[in-house]
Amino acid sequence: MSALTPNVTPSQPLASTFVQLPLSEVSPVDDATNFVGEAHVEEPGEHVADDTQTVRLQFDTTATAAELQVGKVCSLADLSSVFKHNADVTDEMLQNAILSKATVVGLHSNCSEMVTVGAKLFKNHNVAQLKDNAIGINNLHGWLYTNNSSQFGASTTSSDGGYTNLIQMYPYESRRMNAQVYDPSGVKDNRFIETYGGFNKKDLWKNIVAFPSENYYYVDKSHVVMKVIGQNWDSLGINLQEEPLHDFKYYKLSSNLVDHVVAKLENDVLENIPFTDLTNFNVRFKTNPTSGWAVTPDPSAQYKLSAELKLEYMFPKIGSSADL
Repeated sequence: MSALTPNVTPSQPLASTFVQLPLSEVSPVDDATNFVGEAHVEEPGEHVADDTQTVRLQFDTTATAAELQVGKVCSLADLSSVFKHNADVTDEMLQNAILSKATVVGLHSNCSEMVTVGAKLFKNHNVAQLKDNAIGINNLHGWLYTNNSSQFGASTTSSDGGYTNLIQMYPYESRRMNAQVYDPSGVKDNRFIETYGGFNKKDLWKNIVAFPSENYYYVDKSHVVMKVIGQNWDSLGINLQEEPLHDFKYYKLSSNLVDHVVAKLENDVLENIPFTDLTNFNVRFKTNPTSGWAVTPDPSAQYKLSAELKLEYMFPKIGSSADL
């Protein structure tokens, strides 16, 4: 049988009494996952822990005052090759990495105004979402809040436009060393990240076999969905010990049930994991609107801005392909 991503609309909606799966009730998969310990990285990074890598990135740019007031983005070319320190690192891993620490190693600005340095720290979250989500990620160094003006008015935020504030550069600042800006509690040894961090939404449908026009799926007995059902059999109303195996490998389950469990994994677990896309990591230099500058800037003036960052990161990985 070949696993197909279901394209079947359940024939009947879940009953209103269908028990939801709070995140706290989704038990980890026994021995299913672990963080991967990589080999020593000589260049461009170095090995800092059994499961963590580190790399230093230098961002340099020039910008006009007009560019700075809307945010000047600075990227590095071919970041994938920077982070692929061995042949086992894939693009998919890079796009779903976990940052465990970020440090500003050095700064430089010849701008007469304060400049906020922000970064594409998280793939699909802002700081408020991280603070409030079920995993409970918190920055031990605190989040940097700044005034932010937009078409909706003024506000005080720690992130905007997908960029998380890291640090403020003072006017004409030329040197500041080793300012730690991000050190998340709840990331290392987090059971949800360890258990589910190696999955993506597409992976969740591997080894689930759909049949056109039928209201059931065949699900591999080792699939993570089966682990969740097994741990929540009383609330889901199905006892796997009473269900027969087909071809010694597959359980035949209602498509409504499987759709429900997969949706809970997607929305309540995967969406709460603070993934970072290292292939798209970049920084942004931003000032307040030029109307508020102490001295009206020369529109043609070019300001030189630099920031060196040190990132520590790790790759969640499924321990066995059988668990997909």
